[in-house]
Amino acid sequence: AETEGNVYTLNAARSMKTLAKYVDAMILVDNNTFVRPGESLRSAYQWINSEIVKRFSILARAGEVGAGGAVGEMVVDASEIAQTINGMEICTIGYASEELPRGSAIKKAILGGDKPDQRKSARILSLVTRAAKTRLLLPCDFRSVRKALVVVAGPPEELSRDGIEKSREWLEKNIAGGEVRGGDYPVKSSRYIAAAVLLAGISGVHRIDNMFERARHMQEAIAAGLTKEEAKKVEKTAQLMQFVEDLESEEATAEELEDLLKDLEV
Repeated sequence: AETEGNVYTLNAARSMKTLAKYVDAMILVDNNTFVRPGESLRSAYQWINSEIVKRFSILARAGEVGAGGAVGEMVVDASEIAQTINGMEICTIGYASEELPRGSAIKKAILGGDKPDQRKSARILSLVTRAAKTRLLLPCDFRSVRKALVVVAGPPEELSRDGIEKSREWLEKNIAGGEVRGGDYPVKSSRYIAAAVLLAGISGVHRIDNMFERARHMQEAIAAGLTKEEAKKVEKTAQLMQFVEDLESEEATAEELEDLLKDLEV
């Protein structure tokens, strides 16, 4: 987030550069997107984690038999997710959901109105559009991406092949690369319908450019010489990172980590 210090920004930039050498792609989250005024750190991270889980819970089910044994009409599996992100470096996921009106299909059938198939198709297209434009873990111009994948989850009777096809066509026309995959995941008895949109091969992200710019300035400041207090903070931050690794390998204790965190308090 923008409120995080320059030392953390420098660490994030270095970690991202290093990680890019060893992975096919990185699915990034901008914490700043989820910051709410006056919210505690614990509450903020709980919300961020819940938003991440919403998106991955749909993508992770791609290709599986739905709840209650239902099988999707258009299936995408893990291999297609891998093909979407492979070599794309920077990726993110959008998400949008909608609670289904109770008894709306019956009322419309009695009173008239738009055809059910048209309504289902329009709803799915609307969800995918919202997910790609405004509900991304990493805000970006979705038109810059090279590949995309869509998974729509909800009651089998509300999943529309036509809606998914139209969503794919909309993305194909609007993204830079034009390669789009799509499928559904049926969830019997659900009151919601949701869409997850995986965007891969993103370019020109302002927040990433800004992060690397701040990291560059921090490196220049370090090269020019830090004050004793600033140097101590950098050293303590490095120690903290090492302590976390040691905790995982049981080479450090929680008490020692707590003492170090107290030293880092400003």
